[in-house]
Amino acid sequence: MSEPVERTLMVARMPESNARRVEELFTESDATGLPERLGVRHRSLFRFHGVYAYLIEATPGLGDRLRWARALLASAPTSTNW
Repeated sequence: MSEPVERTLMVARMPESNARRVEELFTESDATGLPERLGVRHRSLFRFHGVYAYLIEATPGLGDRLRWARALLASAPTSTNW
């Protein structure tokens, strides 16, 4: 039997001119190890006519871990070390 997976889908508007920068931000985030620490198993980013969909597959409890990370970022100095 496989382990449980929680799926989260975020959908928002995004000007096509921002697509490259969003991809760069994802790459930068991956380099920090943050997705792994949050329990992310797989992420997919889709773009279509000014809308993006971001699918995250993670171990259950992702919402709590995201809240933890946001609180950590809010209290961190300008430099963040994950």
